[in-house]
Parts: sequence; C-alpha cells; structure tokens
Amino acid sequence: MLAKAPDGRVYMQDVPDGLAAQKAGLRSGDEVLLVDGVAARDLSPENLHAKLSGEVGDAVKLTVLRGDQVIRVTLLRTPARHFKPGAANVKATDASRP
Repeated sequence: MLAKAPDGRVYMQDVPDGLAAQKAGLRSGDEVLLVDGVAARDLSPENLHAKLSGEVGDAVKLTVLRGDQVIRVTLLRTPARHFKPGAANVKATDASRP
C-alpha cells in the first residue's frame, strides 16, 4: 500500500508478504519516484491506483529511492487480497490525513 505525503511524495506504507512489492524487495518507507516512467508525485491517488492496477501477471516498472540509492524494479501484478473491508493490494492514501 502507498501513502502520499503533503509535499506530494509517494511512499511505500506497507509491503504485505507474498505480493509483488514484497517479492521485488521493496520496503516500507521506500519513496516511489516513477511508475512506468511517470512521476508518482504528479499523479492523484486515483490515477496512481489506476497506473498500478491491471491484469494479474502484467508488468509495472517502478523507480524507488531508498536512502540515497535509486532502485529500479519490474513488478508482476499479483491477485488483489483484501486486508480490511474496501482495501485492495494497491491503494494510494493521503498521508496527511490521520
């Protein structure tokens, strides 16, 4: 799951076991810079969700920042898992809200 900070930066908020982000080695706190070459901070939560959604097995390319290291990964989409009512495996939230 992702969170968008008040300054527009997008972070990995949670990396559930068994899903694509975890399999690719992403961690909570990683900043998502690009999604398929598009700046994540320029995307609304709805557009970010749309960019990350797709058919199971389809690829999505992410560029993330961990500390001072830029990491490029290609994720293969996994089936959505519901962790609580209304939540799916890809969710963009506003980190400025409690």
